[in-house]
Amino acid sequence: MTIMARAKLLCRSQQLETMLMNGNSVQIIAARELLRLSLVELHELGYWRENADQLKDYMRLYRASGPLRFNAPVSMSVPDRTARYIP
Repeated sequence: MTIMARAKLLCRSQQLETMLMNGNSVQIIAARELLRLSLVELHELGYWRENADQLKDYMRLYRASGPLRFNAPVSMSVPDRTARYIP
């Protein structure tokens, strides 16, 4: 059971790395979610207790593909919305 889950994790992490290089944001988000599912599956099997160093590597990849990286920055031309006193 653990061997199959590890194989899926490896395949999904490679898929996410490929999508980070060549994919659009929708593909990256989908690949990231698949990686998360594999991480959770191995957690439920207790695999990460003995292999915490591997978890750190996969979590680095997961965080690197986070949604904040793909959001457009806030425009600097937006008018200031602070309250002003007008006589």
